[in-house]
Amino acid sequence: MAQCTSNVRTDDARHTLRRVRQLILNNAGINVGGVQITAPIIRLHLQESGFNNSAINSLLDTPAISN
Repeated sequence: MAQCTSNVRTDDARHTLRRVRQLILNNAGINVGGVQITAPIIRLHLQESGFNNSAINSLLDTPAISN
């Protein structure tokens, strides 16, 4: 497993996080340890944790999904 060191540039970390975000927001999502993670699953977990739809839409940068 890769380790973070003090010489890791912030730009590299931002770039990596952007790539992971794009994978998650992709319709297929991303598979982590045999668990499929998609934007709708994240949305559901955030709703169950008490986040309001406005905050969720902002975090996911997606239009609202009507229920």
